Amino acid sequence: MTSGRPFVLLIRFALPLIIGSVFQQLYTITDAAIIGRGVGPQALAAVGAGDWILWMVVGAIQAMMQGFSIETATAYGQENEKRLVSAIWHSVVLAAVISAVMTVGSLLLMKPALTLLNTPADIMDGALTYLGILYGGCVIITAYQLAAALLRSFGDSRTPLYAMTAASLINIGLDLLFVYKFHMGIGGAASATVIAQGCAAVICTVKLMKQIRLPLRMKFNTDTAVHLIKLGVPLAFQVVIIATGGLALQNAVNQYGSVFVAGYTAANKMFGILESAGIAFGYGAASYTAQNLGAGKTERIPEGVRAGLLFSVIVSGFISVCMLVFGRTIMSLFVERTAINYDMIIDTAYQYLSVMSYALLMLYMLHLYKSMLQGLGLTVQSMISGIVELAARIILVFTLPRLIGSLGIFIAEVGAWIGAALYLMLMYYRLYPETIKSVDIQKNGE
Repeated sequence: MTSGRPFVLLIRFALPLIIGSVFQQLYTITDAAIIGRGVGPQALAAVGAGDWILWMVVGAIQAMMQGFSIETATAYGQENEKRLVSAIWHSVVLAAVISAVMTVGSLLLMKPALTLLNTPADIMDGALTYLGILYGGCVIITAYQLAAALLRSFGDSRTPLYAMTAASLINIGLDLLFVYKFHMGIGGAASATVIAQGCAAVICTVKLMKQIRLPLRMKFNTDTAVHLIKLGVPLAFQVVIIATGGLALQNAVNQYGSVFVAGYTAANKMFGILESAGIAFGYGAASYTAQNLGAGKTERIPEGVRAGLLFSVIVSGFISVCMLVFGRTIMSLFVERTAINYDMIIDTAYQYLSVMSYALLMLYMLHLYKSMLQGLGLTVQSMISGIVELAARIILVFTLPRLIGSLGIFIAEVGAWIGAALYLMLMYYRLYPETIKSVDIQKNGE
């Protein structure tokens, strides 16, 4: 990514990731649709009740692995093989420890967390079943996220695409088998997801092992480990902060009852499709920035920002129009028309989907500027944006519903995006010149 037109490079990098992310979200949506239609709206609500709790763990793992890959991308841009091997080896060791801690901690805390969120009693058992199986697969999830992040740091976005495509097809097949054939309910859908993630992890790991050979043993370097942790922890902490605000949102949603939760869940499952292109382009922007920073080609970084802004306007606009036009039809896929409270569930889902669609451009800008800061190594600022998002979400979710009812919950979500995006834009344009000046001084000194 250190030569060539930035827009073309980023599109080529991001396109496989976008397709892979869509496939990943498709099997998340398939889970929800099969549960909603094959088991019932109550089961759909049970899955949704644990969404933010689940994302707090899975998102933190994903963010941590992405943080580790920044060091790999920088070493790759420098063509420093010794530093590259050390970064990957230490990342693997740290990932193993993190996955073990996450597994134990999440299994112990899931029930108290659901209780604290005032989860309706009629969906509590289903939510515990779903979370328990997915949390039990934390090691598998971590393995996939690390392998995929490392491959992306090399500029390989195709292998994660192939892995996620295979995982999606496996997940859908197992969903149908476990839920409709074996009648395993929520547990069957969750098990299908873990197995599919395992297949994706194997595909990415095999490709990574072919690309670079790691020693079985290596002297543990505390400085390298601390550096990786400094890159990864702020990003993971940002997810935890954002998820904390999401838990406040989920608490407000739960108070409207399981029917409202079912509609909220249906729209929330589509959220992954809405933001998938923004996340994928963000991964590309982070790798692009880190590689050019490592290669000393800092003048190319602003070109990457301009390319990202153009992409954000075009893609978010297209997706928003599609959701506003076809959203109600899409939402109907999650619930049988004969289900009790069908109209109420679909109305709730479409209202939330519409609100998210109107503000989608700000979400894409959030991902763009956050990724550019990460690529520059400014992960603390990225973390602080999570605090801004948390504050905005909590303030809005505790005020707006009192003024305008349930619509206020949905506006609180997009209001949090806007607050974080504005902060990240301010930090990028303020800190970028200082960062580049420091890099240029070091380069001239060498």
